[in-house]
Amino acid sequence: MTDFAPASAAEALLAARRDRNPIPIPVTGPRDEAEAYAVQDEVARGLGAPGAWKVGGGAAAPIAQGLVRPSPCRWPGGEFIRRGIEAEIAFRIGRDLATDGRMPSRDEIRAAIGSVHAAIEIADSRFDTWPSQAKLWALADNMSNGGFVHAPEGLPYDGRPLGRHQVTVTADGREVFAAEGVNAGGEPFELLVQLVGLSRTRGGVQAGCYVTTGSLCGIVFVEPSAAVVAEIAGFGRVEIDFGA
Repeated sequence: MTDFAPASAAEALLAARRDRNPIPIPVTGPRDEAEAYAVQDEVARGLGAPGAWKVGGGAAAPIAQGLVRPSPCRWPGGEFIRRGIEAEIAFRIGRDLATDGRMPSRDEIRAAIGSVHAAIEIADSRFDTWPSQAKLWALADNMSNGGFVHAPEGLPYDGRPLGRHQVTVTADGREVFAAEGVNAGGEPFELLVQLVGLSRTRGGVQAGCYVTTGSLCGIVFVEPSAAVVAEIAGFGRVEIDFGA
């Protein structure tokens, strides 16, 4: 069996991001989660330090600071290969978590939450077969993240359940999702605890980072120049203009 080279895989993924040109799935891929995370770490060296993290399905991925923006924002749609809109609940972390390698208690994690925000994760992929690529390749490709936009004002976390909300998403004023959204990954706080554990050996979660916890509306694909608004009842709205 040919040895897998995380650095070479990361180089191909970074080139696909830069050129906005999806690539075929390489014949040789990561053999386990450790190798997939090694690709993430190599990609991070090219993209920069995390400004956010995403978590779900027992896995995690960093989102570089340059891919994190406050709403409302203008973000040219041509900077993405695809534009998958996911309305999500995100935590803003107010103090470092697990940066010393120690797993904090649930009470410590709860106390570290600075605020809770409505958010949009922009789903994208560097592979031409998305969403049918192998799970480990999706993990290596930062769990198909393209960018992250958050409502600038958050709410205090009071311990209430956050996995079910009324959600409306519009694109160019046309309603593309309107329903009670349910986070298929589970309760967001539990996902935050999971993320802290997964990040513990990778430097932890720095104060100021956001942790986004999974879609409440599935994935809604929009056109390259769409103006998108996602509203999560009780948490406000997030706006992205891809027509910039």
